[in-house]
Amino acid sequence: MKDYKVNVNDATPAFQRAINDAKKENASEIVIPKATYHFYPDQAFEKYCAIANNSNGLKRILFPLIGFENLEINGNGSLFIFHGNMIPFEIENCKNLKIKNINIDWNRAFHSEGKVVANDSVNKTFDIAIAPEFGYKIQGNELIWVGEGWKQNIEKNLFFDPVTKSTVYNVGIYKLDPWNPLLSTKYSAKEIKKGLIRITDTIAALPKIGWIWVSKGGKVPDRQWPAMHLYQTFNVELENINIYHAGAMGIIAERSGDIALNNVNVILPPDGKRIVTTKIRRA
Repeated sequence: MKDYKVNVNDATPAFQRAINDAKKENASEIVIPKATYHFYPDQAFEKYCAIANNSNGLKRILFPLIGFENLEINGNGSLFIFHGNMIPFEIENCKNLKIKNINIDWNRAFHSEGKVVANDSVNKTFDIAIAPEFGYKIQGNELIWVGEGWKQNIEKNLFFDPVTKSTVYNVGIYKLDPWNPLLSTKYSAKEIKKGLIRITDTIAALPKIGWIWVSKGGKVPDRQWPAMHLYQTFNVELENINIYHAGAMGIIAERSGDIALNNVNVILPPDGKRIVTTKIRRA
């Protein structure tokens, strides 16, 4: 990759050229100098994909590995940060691949998180503090999450215990529904100040102060951006790969075999403050 004059602030075009050349020249290895690379979908490879348990559609892909054989990709510990709607690796009809030493994350997660900082049992309200990394807007008394090229409502959500990192006990009674059947009314959201949202008329059981509210929304399409998708691919080794986030499951393999995962982790980034890694599936 050092031969492609990579602009780390948007490395997509250079990576696309390198992959095309590797296919033409039947290259055996792509070597990526260790760095933090940012990737945007605008100039990425485009392909319609039907991925199991995901939303089908036209996908933007960084590594379209289609019909490759005997190829190794070595990231040398690089961090890949994706912006918006992209699939890092789409691997189809390949044989004898090795992908190693890569860390995958997104600049803006596909879910959103906020910390409960106050509650009021008399007025049936609670306040959520939202970190700057989770974009939002208030639209018609509704909280709308805003990402890079997407937006979502609050429909699918869970409360997490910040100590155990798991959902709180009896989490279902705290679920926030856009329509409250007990009160026969919609919830409402009001911005007290930037990053502080008051939720009103929501649920019978109010969340406790300190809990983390995680919401991925309910609008379709959903579950679109796994970190890696393998299809009709055989004899693949994935080694020393950390998936810090993805807009679906971490790795999905279909009609494939002989896949080895050696030190492949779906974990939070070392300095990250999120409580969820890959996008939560349902709530």
